[in-house]
Amino acid sequence: MEDLRCDQPVRGIVENKERGAFYQDAADYWSQIPATVDGMLGGYGHISTVDINGSTQFLRQLFRLKVPPGKGCSIDCGAGIGRITKNLLFNHFKKVDLVEQNPAFVAQARAALESHDKMGNFYCSGLQDFEPTPNTYDVIWCQWVLGHLTDDDLIKFFQRCIRALKKNGIIVVKENCTTSDKLDEDPTDSSVTRPLDHLCRVLQEAGLKCVKQKRQTNFPHGLYPVYMIATRPLLNPNEEISRAKLDTDINREVCEHKSLDVSLEKVEITTPTITCFEEEAIDFQSKVEYSSDDSTKTESDVSTAKELAEKKCDIF
Repeated sequence: MEDLRCDQPVRGIVENKERGAFYQDAADYWSQIPATVDGMLGGYGHISTVDINGSTQFLRQLFRLKVPPGKGCSIDCGAGIGRITKNLLFNHFKKVDLVEQNPAFVAQARAALESHDKMGNFYCSGLQDFEPTPNTYDVIWCQWVLGHLTDDDLIKFFQRCIRALKKNGIIVVKENCTTSDKLDEDPTDSSVTRPLDHLCRVLQEAGLKCVKQKRQTNFPHGLYPVYMIATRPLLNPNEEISRAKLDTDINREVCEHKSLDVSLEKVEITTPTITCFEEEAIDFQSKVEYSSDDSTKTESDVSTAKELAEKKCDIF
């Protein structure tokens, strides 16, 4: 495992134009996109079911953690017309908010979802400006939108999200990643695609640790690799020590209990109840996984940057 700590700050790397222009150009691009699933998925509307199925499996794994998030309230960040809210988050949470910067997309989402008993608030805002309410969300879901934020603004956004989490809350990131160590820029929609290790460094600098990480499979060839990364705020050093001591004490008690059992003249044999928990990740996995049976295809397989931009799955 590589050491992902940053000797130099990662912030500032993605800014290749003036900040205001970076965001305005993106807003102008999305103002021309139809408020449909196909529009949200850049012409790849047919992958929506596969995407939702992958996200559903990942979310279920998070609920099987030893310390799972609650199922009270979630928020869909960069929600577009509410595709993820409707098809994923409604199935798992009692209340779902969404935030989206494009007014036409918000209007479409409101028309389709406002009457649903689990629908919460509609926020019309770019994530670079969005201030989520503190101590509100069990899961914050961010998908195919973070390439529209500069590193600086992305770190600040994550830090605001940390304050918005409830106890045991989780921030999920699902994003395209390059297979090289270089940033890919798309001048068409004013976005960037980060290398996986770059994204992990940004998450770390924001004060987050990896809980679970998985690659989406079964996408068409020619798309970027897509990673789902579940994160939690880093504990402070005193809390980490307390947790380690607690684990040690529990293990010691279990060993002592076993010793007592074997010393008894008559031992009652019982079948223990075994609960299978999902293991938490130890660290971020910063290298893209390669597989012959899924969507992996390196940028070198695509002849031009224009062709790559057309083929990538890019959603706001």
